[in-house]
Amino acid sequence: MIIKKRQLVLATLVLALSAAVFINWYYTRPEIEQASGTAAVTDVSASPTDSLDTDGNLGEAHYVNTDTTESKEEYFANVEIRRSKAHDEALETLEKIIKDSNSSKSAVEEASSQLNKLSASIKLESDIEALIAAKLGLDSVVIVNGEKCEVVVENGKLDSTGVLQIKELSTKQTNFPAENITIIELNG
Repeated sequence: MIIKKRQLVLATLVLALSAAVFINWYYTRPEIEQASGTAAVTDVSASPTDSLDTDGNLGEAHYVNTDTTESKEEYFANVEIRRSKAHDEALETLEKIIKDSNSSKSAVEEASSQLNKLSASIKLESDIEALIAAKLGLDSVVIVNGEKCEVVVENGKLDSTGVLQIKELSTKQTNFPAENITIIELNG
């Protein structure tokens, strides 16, 4: 009976963690569609070591909707708040598993592993944002989700050189392949 209760508690906590990750992804994904406005999504497939040839194709532009009544400062602040809330919820869930005396050893080990991954993702997001601000002087929001990295930058200040610099910074920090880095320019 004790094993079944522990399994039920573990399953509940894993479900709560999964829900927190989904909520984080749902509210921070660049494809969020709302009533008006657009944000250009550029899936940059060029390697950071590729030539800066202006005739080269840096990737396709896709458009997603955002609220145009929201200023860029408000947008970045709102994304930061939502991301922070999702991170906090996930951290709280994992810490509950680790601190719960009824948690099995495997559940604690899995929660500790997930906690380490989450901490690493948070650090990567912060480091990449700081490097983009320092090197390019751009406001940005970085979202690391599994083996994918999405970078949202302010509108009108991104050229092909900036795209390659952001891609290079992101690939160096994350060690993800270049095709797993998406750069999005916020319009509006």
